[in-house]
Amino acid sequence: MSAGSLQELEGIVDLPDRRWDLQTIAEAIPLVRAFSNADGQLRFRVHAMAQAVFACPTFASLLPTNAGELRLRVMGHLSKTARYPRLQTLLTQLCAADEITDWLEDSGKTVLLAGELGLLRCALARVPQTVSVNRPRLLLLRAALLRETGEYADALRQARVVRDVAEHEGERQLLVESMLLIVRLAVDTGDAVTTRDVSLQLLSFVEHGQRALACSYLAAAAGWLGDAGEARAWG
Repeated sequence: MSAGSLQELEGIVDLPDRRWDLQTIAEAIPLVRAFSNADGQLRFRVHAMAQAVFACPTFASLLPTNAGELRLRVMGHLSKTARYPRLQTLLTQLCAADEITDWLEDSGKTVLLAGELGLLRCALARVPQTVSVNRPRLLLLRAALLRETGEYADALRQARVVRDVAEHEGERQLLVESMLLIVRLAVDTGDAVTTRDVSLQLLSFVEHGQRALACSYLAAAAGWLGDAGEARAWG
């Protein structure tokens, strides 16, 4: 984390029947400082030199066996608190590919919606393609990133693969997400027929807000195809 509060640490690390003593920890570990801010909140900060040591593979090999789980909790916290520069450092220097894969499936969409495309690209680059092929949610995330960078043909190809896998395995939510991405790509590229056809299919799987979204796509597609009556009916 490099820096944070006592409350943040308590939310990440479960220490039953024990109390955090940041001052004692700071005295025991070189280049770690504990202090109270103006509101009396106890905080900590790790010197950049110590961060470099803690991030090296040799140090990581000395950590307990649950270190990977702890890193995942830290990564999740950094994602929720939008501390993206620190998150990228952690991803590139310390995390293993399987840890990054788990984090991407859990938090990748949040990072994408935050517009942190560079961070997402960096994280996905650390995951072997052979792993992505067997993790359809990861493949869908790759497709969404490709859409954001204007690589529509590759994005559509991967989104269709995910749709087929989700349909075969009965993963309803994943099926809906992949179909929505296909529709958005069709809108991006002006493909009115695909927009109409996939949106019609979506109506069988979605309800409430997503159903309204599908109807709006159908109205748009009808308008593009010159069918004003159909457009009004869906609108």
